[in-house]
Amino acid sequence: MSIFGLLNLFVVYIVWSSTYLAIRIAVTGGFEPFTLGSVRLFLASLILFFILVIRRISLKINFFEFKIIFSTSMLMWVFGNGLIMWAEQNAASGLTALILGVTPILASFLDSIFTKKTPSIRSILSLLLGFFGVFCLFIPEISSFSFVNLFSYSLVFLSALCWAIGAIIQRNNSLNISVLTMSFYQNLFASIGFFVLSLAFHESYSMPGLNAVIALWYLVIFGSVLAFTAYINAVKLLPISISMTYAYVNPVLALFLGHIILNEEINKFTILGAILIILGVLGVFKDRSNKE
Repeated sequence: MSIFGLLNLFVVYIVWSSTYLAIRIAVTGGFEPFTLGSVRLFLASLILFFILVIRRISLKINFFEFKIIFSTSMLMWVFGNGLIMWAEQNAASGLTALILGVTPILASFLDSIFTKKTPSIRSILSLLLGFFGVFCLFIPEISSFSFVNLFSYSLVFLSALCWAIGAIIQRNNSLNISVLTMSFYQNLFASIGFFVLSLAFHESYSMPGLNAVIALWYLVIFGSVLAFTAYINAVKLLPISISMTYAYVNPVLALFLGHIILNEEINKFTILGAILIILGVLGVFKDRSNKE
């Protein structure tokens, strides 16, 4: 097994786990959520643009490629990531990451529906495990009748649904362009989408605090550029069963990072929910590997 591939996967584990924490710091430190998304993805698109120019990779796309990239950037970034940033003004970063852990389960189940294939028993059980795991995470919020928190976590779940649909569209429409070119346009289109939303919601543009600015640059350089490249390398160099383990490693790491750095609560419902969601994701990958 490739040592370089494992090192890249380790980068994905650490960086993608910490992006939820960085978003929480940024949106509670002075950044409006949609403004954060616009600035973050515009800066990332600039970095990717210079990489493409230096490596002389073509920027040309046709109309079909434009439609796929635009639709996935709206679903995965503007609606998917945008809902996360809005929700994390109130939602804990660790619980947010755990709820988003159901994304592979939703993607697998929705893919069966879109392709008109009957979901396997394991896929259905995995979906039920994931849903029950999310319900366990909600139990403390239900008992305290916190409408704001319940609404915020509901938006996180909706975010997972948007990301899953976008991922299915992207996977089922292979494009004859480089991964970096696709990533550049996704970041660029999404930054414009976020800018439109920031205007529509009349977000303020006051100077955020130092920690929020540091979190922004962390999201740009490490979250959007470094970790994405590491993920592509991991997929190329490692078996898919190994490279996809980020889907159930990241939520757990994010949970503990939120607890250690922001003192976010971990209780028995959190642990039970985490176990059920991870088992659900594991079931999906096991089902997928049996079909391949």
